[in-house]
Amino acid sequence: MEKQVHFNWKGNRIAATVHYPKRVIVKEVPLVIICHGFVGSRVGVHRLFVKAARHFTEQGYAVLRFDYAGCGESDGDYGKTRFEDFISQTEHAITFGRQLVGIDSKQIILLGHSLGGAVALLTAIKHPDIQRLIMWSAVGNPKQDLFDIIGRKSSHDLRKFGAVDYLGYTLQESFFDSMNKFHPLKEAARFTGDVLLAHGTDDDEIPAAYCCDYADAFHSRVRGECDQIFINDANHTFTCDEHQTQLFTVTKQWLKKIQCSSAYAG
Repeated sequence: MEKQVHFNWKGNRIAATVHYPKRVIVKEVPLVIICHGFVGSRVGVHRLFVKAARHFTEQGYAVLRFDYAGCGESDGDYGKTRFEDFISQTEHAITFGRQLVGIDSKQIILLGHSLGGAVALLTAIKHPDIQRLIMWSAVGNPKQDLFDIIGRKSSHDLRKFGAVDYLGYTLQESFFDSMNKFHPLKEAARFTGDVLLAHGTDDDEIPAAYCCDYADAFHSRVRGECDQIFINDANHTFTCDEHQTQLFTVTKQWLKKIQCSSAYAG
């Protein structure tokens, strides 16, 4: 079952979709919350997040997809938000998700893609009760990575005019400057839970090397496991059907593994 829902964040209506598994053999199920990337939406490029959600429900998970303020169907002005606002909205999504009927509030998994990967990580660090994290094609240096995406001319216009138009979004200089104090690679080791890292080897937007950098940080911890996978020839958004299938399969296998380990620990 899929249902269109919304929650509020600072007076903005945040559009979301919740997916429930068709067959439920327990009273409450775990919830995967999907955090989309830069100027993205809860649908994803080539419906990546819609397809992912439907795959995960087949394994007994509920899924919550939402549009950050100013993206997709959500209210707000994306270009005027700050990086900390993405974290705050993700926190609101967690609170909203925990209140949904049939959700096990103690089993929340954050899944972030691209910029959403860094947002999911930094949100999870703030909330030690979040012990499961999935990072697809995650950025490592948010400000520089976004500058690389928008291009040199746009970066020049931003410095000259204080704002830049990118794909119809008017991005303020404050949007980028807010990222100066956030360093997900340096902070990664503070997350104490289990992590799945996935990246395409042909990602020309976010370096696949970040996947190794994150893995090094996570492996340096005393607590928490880290699994890492590269999808050969896949691009940033895994647009090829074969690559999406590999990504979903690996992620579902990881979800099954952590579910089994949780049951064993319990």
